[in-house]
Order: sequence, then structure tokens, then C-alpha cells
Amino acid sequence: MRKTHLFSLVNRILFLFAALVLVLFLIIFIFAYNTTKSEYEQKVYYKIERVGILLERELRGANVRSYQGRYKIGEVTTIIRIEQKNCSQPVTPVIAAACNQVSGFIAEELKNDHIDTYYLNASSPNTNNNSVIQVSVLHSHINAYVLKLTSQILLPYLIISPLAIIALFVFLLNSLKPLRSLEQEIQKREPNYFGPLATSPSSTELNSLVNALNQLFERAHQFQIQQQQFIANAAHELRTPLTALNLHLQIFKNELVSSGHLQPHEQQMFSELEERLQRLQLLVNQMMSLAHQEKLGHESGKQAVELSALVKSCIEQLYPSLEKKQLNLYITDFEKSWIMARPDQLNSIVMNILDNAIKYTPKGGLVSISLKEQSQQTTLIIEDSGPGIDESEYQNVFQRFYRLNNAQDIIGSGLGLAIVHQAVQQLQGSIELSRSMLGGLAVILIFKSAPQNSALPAVLPE
Repeated sequence: MRKTHLFSLVNRILFLFAALVLVLFLIIFIFAYNTTKSEYEQKVYYKIERVGILLERELRGANVRSYQGRYKIGEVTTIIRIEQKNCSQPVTPVIAAACNQVSGFIAEELKNDHIDTYYLNASSPNTNNNSVIQVSVLHSHINAYVLKLTSQILLPYLIISPLAIIALFVFLLNSLKPLRSLEQEIQKREPNYFGPLATSPSSTELNSLVNALNQLFERAHQFQIQQQQFIANAAHELRTPLTALNLHLQIFKNELVSSGHLQPHEQQMFSELEERLQRLQLLVNQMMSLAHQEKLGHESGKQAVELSALVKSCIEQLYPSLEKKQLNLYITDFEKSWIMARPDQLNSIVMNILDNAIKYTPKGGLVSISLKEQSQQTTLIIEDSGPGIDESEYQNVFQRFYRLNNAQDIIGSGLGLAIVHQAVQQLQGSIELSRSMLGGLAVILIFKSAPQNSALPAVLPE
């Protein structure tokens, strides 16, 4: 299956906002740079033109054949040159341009730059020599100063942008707190609790979500009630005819045995019928137990129960099955402990697990029970030397009506561990399955111990 990568809503919004800020910054930077450059170039060109005119006035009447120097205009350095004009053989493009018109601007390309020059003819009345005054400026100098000026203009934007992203991040975190509270409330819910959400909506969108979830919980609760009622009614309706059918079957079998008319093949038929009736009766009883447990799932009635006494009572009830299969029972670390639970629900948990251990352990095998209390937790471990369960099936066996392939010959309904799992959850405990040291299955039950001051005489179900 292809893995899907998910990104949080906060990360998406921050990414889009950061991208928008970056694009906006680039647009503003380009616009500000071009505007500043255009305005500054016009200013520089005006100034170099004024410098040329002033030089022409200062040198009027002087016989200056050549000169080269530098003059700083603001942040830009200009190059000033005075050269003799020879129109018959102009040595530079500027001289050639000066031969055609008195003054003007001309652009020249250099190796890694280009230069703009303002030229002006300077004529001396005392001589026949003509000079050309040139005031030049490099574009790299203009670009460097414009870049510096633009950066200074956009510096507040560079400072404000990260602060805006941080402010947006904090705002999003605060805005999504109710959504996180809603998520935590849903995660902490017990599997079969369908009450309305307690989270107070802080926005129209969250209010709509909470209302939709509450409606969903209500529909799920109604469906659960209908399912429980159907299971309870079906089990109740089946229980009476199955009991009557079993009773008539035993009467008919006893009459055949007493009259001596029971044939071997008929004996086999009766055995198969009795086994099927046992399966049906077990299924009906467990369906009724499951429906009763779901009905009382969130009702009060919990009390301090002495788990060690309850386990002993369950062993006494199942002792005939232990003797029938000649199983050895080992009880280790059997400490006296108390937990808060309904006695009938806790009895159902222990009885189902012990019954499974006895069923799946071969004749002459071992069953081990240990009960410990440590760090305000009570741990009950029931192990057997049966075939065990593959690790890949650990979660499946808690599903209703799920049967293992190697357990089809054993009488069962596939509801025992489902009843246990649901009851343990309702008691806010945990159940784990693992490989037993005896070679079979180990069922580990962990409950929160009851406070010592709440320990009352254990109430065991009849």
C-alpha cells in the first residue's frame, strides 16, 4: 500500500503565507529598485550635465589641451576628461559625436560594464585649438548605490516579515486549541460511550463540526441500542426452545436406553445432536451475557471486590472440568488484592478466560494462575500448555464470532474473548496476550487497585 504523506493545516498556512511574503517582497524589491534607479539616473545625468557646463565656463579663455580627474557627486564618482578634438581622425566615439553636435550624452560599452558620458565643446578664442569636456559615470557605481538605497528602504519590511510569520504561527496555534481539545476529548472516550461532546465551540465552523459529531454519536447510540435489543431478544427467544429441545432429547434417549433399542449408530447421532445443542446453548448464553454487559456498560454499581476470593470461586465452579481432563492447576504468587468493579462483570471475565484455558489445554496438561499487586496495579496472569495463538491473531480473537482454524473441533461461539475485552475496557483495565512459559497462551489482565480504605467484604456473584 502506498504511504500517504499528510501535512498539518498550520504548516500549510505558514508555507503559503511565507511564499506570499517572499513573492510580495520580490515584487516590491524589483519595483522599488527600478523606480529608484530611474529617478537617481535622471538626477545623476542632470548633475554631470551641470558639472560639464560649469567646467566649460571656468575653462573659457584658458588653453587646456588635456586633463583627467575624478569628481564625486553624492555617492557616485564621476570621471572628468578634457581632450583635443580632431574631427579629421576622431580617436573615440565621444570625439566623433562632438564633431557633429556641440553637446549631448553618449553611451559606451566596456568589458564588464557600460559608461554614460556628457560631452561639451569648449572653444578658446585665443587659439585655434578646440577641446572636448567629458563627464562620465559608470553604471556599476549607480547600480551599487541604488541597491544600497533600495535595501535601506526595504529593511523595515525584512524585519516585519519574520515577525508577521511568527505572529501568524502563534495566532494559528491559539485558534486551533479548541480543535486540539476536541481531538483529545474524542481520543479519551471509551469505545461504547456516545454522549455529547463537552467541548465549547469557539467559532462557527467548530460549532458545526461539534453538532455534526454529536448527531453522529446519537445515531450510533441508537443503532447500538437496537443491536443490543435485537441480540437480547433473539437470545431470549432461542433459550427456551433450546432448553426444551435438549430436555426432550434426553428423555427420548433415556427411553431408548431403558428399552434396549438404542443402536450404536443411533448413539453416535445422539452424541452429535447433544454437541450441537451445547454449542447453540453456549452461543445463546454468551449473547445474553454480551447484551447484558453492553446495557450496563456505563451504569454505576462498582464496588471493592477481592479479586483473589473471586478467582478461587471461579476455580471451584470449573473444578469438575479440570478433573475431567486431568489437568494440573498451579497457583503462584496469589496475593490478596482489591479492585473496583461490578462482581458479576469481573466474574464473567475470569470465568471466560479460565474456561478457555481448560478447553484448549490437552488432557493431562497444565494451567497456571498468578495474582500480584504492585504500584497500585493488580495483575492477573492465566497461562496454559495448549496450542496457543499465533501473534498475528492476537487482535483478531477479540472480535465477535471469530474462531481460530485450529479450534473448530472445540465447543465455542467466538464470543468469549470479545466479552472479556469489552468488560475489561469498561473497568478501565487492560488485557494482553503473549506466549506462555508453558508453551500455550498467557492472558495478562491489569486493573487499577482499589484504595485500602474502600476495601469491603468481597461480594461474589452466585
